[in-house]
Amino acid sequence: MALKDQIPIDLSEDIVGLTASVNCLLITLIFETQVSRWSTLLIDVANVSKFGVPPNMATAVKKSSRNALLFFAYAVFAVSTYSVVSVFVESVRCDKLNKEKGLREICYTITPFWWPYGFKEFNPLFYLLINAHQYITLMLWYPVAAMIIFIAVEAVAIIKAKIEHMQELFEETFATEDFSLQRKRMGICIRYHQEIIRLGTEMNVLFKKLFGQMSFLSAVVVSFICNQILRQYSIGATLHLIGYWAGICFICHIGQNVSDDTYSVKDRAYSCKWYLNDPKLAKDLQLVILRSQKPVYMESIPFGNFSYSILITIIKTAYSYLTLINNTG
Repeated sequence: MALKDQIPIDLSEDIVGLTASVNCLLITLIFETQVSRWSTLLIDVANVSKFGVPPNMATAVKKSSRNALLFFAYAVFAVSTYSVVSVFVESVRCDKLNKEKGLREICYTITPFWWPYGFKEFNPLFYLLINAHQYITLMLWYPVAAMIIFIAVEAVAIIKAKIEHMQELFEETFATEDFSLQRKRMGICIRYHQEIIRLGTEMNVLFKKLFGQMSFLSAVVVSFICNQILRQYSIGATLHLIGYWAGICFICHIGQNVSDDTYSVKDRAYSCKWYLNDPKLAKDLQLVILRSQKPVYMESIPFGNFSYSILITIIKTAYSYLTLINNTG
């Protein structure tokens, strides 16, 4: 609760709207400034002219595109449902509170706002324009931010398919007894591995700038959304929590996948029949294994890497914030 004009008012929904909207707006603005670098990275990731088409690439892209469409549809559904509930359900409580407490909140809008002057009735066109503006703004922030997340998801899916393809090439290298052919294939595998590391490293730089703040900001947003639900259950807040939390999970899943896949190269390389072939190839393979022991990470801000462990940390932190808010509210 907070005090405004010496009247207790619940500001939990306002704080949720401020923090979550600013977070989504920040993602879209940062992406806009880096769109050319992301485009270049995606072109490089999708380029298969050097080492051939990974067998699982088409399936990975299809799955990512399907999930992106579903997430986008959910975001549009959540924003639309939130808007309808706010205008036709939540506004009834807002109007009742205005009359009981003598407040000057503009109700019957998606996001009620304070009006400093007295009023009786606004023109219906005023409400239409305000609701249209708020709805378009929400659509430009939330569904767009959801799609930006899936740009990274699809890029990681293709990198994963390339890693699996490279691992198959390692096995094929030692499947033949022709030393010159083995040497040629090993050179291709090493260059393939270097290319994957380069793509992962470049993506980490862009990923950190785009989503790095989620490691600490998401706990704040989730705690305030949960606080809003606990204070007064709202279907809009519930849909908001589901969508926002899904975005956090996707981001942490991306980081976990990249580190696991780049680290797993050493196990697949070691399982090849290198011990039955020329020792010189074994030395080259040893260098690949040594480099694979340092996986590529998707770093967060101010420190740490996105993974399932940081997802647990976000849950714990959000619960701590929620407890603090309830105890001091």
